[in-house]
Amino acid sequence: MADKLYISQIALPDGNTYELKDLEARGLIADLAAGSLAFVKSTAAADTPYGVTWNDGSSDITGTLVASADTKGKIYLVPTTTGSGKDIHAEYVTIVSGGTSQNPTFAWEKLGDTEMDFSSLGALAYKNSVSLAKGSGDQVLGESTTFTAAASAVSFTGGSSDTFVKSYPGSTNKLATTSIKGVGTDITFNAVSADPGTVTATNTVFGTDTTASKVTTTSKTATNLVLDTATTASKATAGTAKTLAKAASAATPISYVGDANTTSILKTATVNGEVLSFGTAAVSQGSVTGTNGTESITPYTFTDVTVPVITSNTEVTFDAVGSATDVTVPVVSSNSAVTAAGQITLASKTAATSAANATVVATGKVAASDANGDSVLVGLGTATTASAVTGIGTGEAAAQTITVGTNDKVKVAVYGDLSVSAND
Repeated sequence: MADKLYISQIALPDGNTYELKDLEARGLIADLAAGSLAFVKSTAAADTPYGVTWNDGSSDITGTLVASADTKGKIYLVPTTTGSGKDIHAEYVTIVSGGTSQNPTFAWEKLGDTEMDFSSLGALAYKNSVSLAKGSGDQVLGESTTFTAAASAVSFTGGSSDTFVKSYPGSTNKLATTSIKGVGTDITFNAVSADPGTVTATNTVFGTDTTASKVTTTSKTATNLVLDTATTASKATAGTAKTLAKAASAATPISYVGDANTTSILKTATVNGEVLSFGTAAVSQGSVTGTNGTESITPYTFTDVTVPVITSNTEVTFDAVGSATDVTVPVVSSNSAVTAAGQITLASKTAATSAANATVVATGKVAASDANGDSVLVGLGTATTASAVTGIGTGEAAAQTITVGTNDKVKVAVYGDLSVSAND
């Protein structure tokens, strides 16, 4: 049989050293001190602990005595033989194994034997205390570990764009104008007609000639531009290129304690009264994707702009004033009837006089400047254009940097670093 190893003290990281206490042994010692502890030597199956086998020299005897309240407080000595052939007794006691204080359950517990041999303890038998060294240890991620992902830009590939008209500046000129006199009020006069006989004629007396405008028209062609309700389009503006980390081609495994089947590790050891408790922490395995170099992308910002919508754009032909020239026209001062050879017949007629004031009219031509002419559109000019995104394409987020919170790292003892030392 291999030598047995014992620990009589436990030294914890809090600086305190705790003595181990065997409650069952202390109870037996207390019973012994009170004189209530009895020794029973097994001589048959009935007084041998249940399931324990020994040889009486001629046959094997297997115990049938079940642990109960009646066997509690007694040490049963079962005959046995050591490997060297020495006859000794194995010691069995009854312990409470479960149940409740009102209805406990019992079981047999082997204390040891009557042979006293300290040779297997070696130098440890002469030491006062034993310390457990956990080594330098290592850090693992705790069960509430948090990861912080740094912000990253998104690049788009496979998109498309088109050009749209934002506005036309237009080119204008002034309409060339001139002044003409229109017609005034109607006047009635006698028209003269004659026959071969004696006729009465109209004696028309002209006064000072006056000036009137003679208008000549000419055919002109213009662009008839019809605009619909303006619409809204997106304007993409390229920003400053950014350099971001690229994802590695393969994931890198995260370091962890144990192997792929490890689910928990020793995390804490606490003492409540004289009870030493150990706490565990769950262990999870996985991998993360690191970075592999950098790449440059151009970020874009999108804004809405209002653009005109052209319903139609056709040419139309119209008569414009080609020229306006002053001409001299006679003015009738008087118009009286006279009798002359032959018959003159007067007939009443109505005609219009010229207006008192001239009217400014457009000639149909355009000029760089005219004090009276309005501005007219003579051309669209050079259009202002911009690029609109017609398809965004496929978006891809650049690799992110994962940061582990500093308070999420738990220090644990590595199994290979554990050692036990005896102190004088």
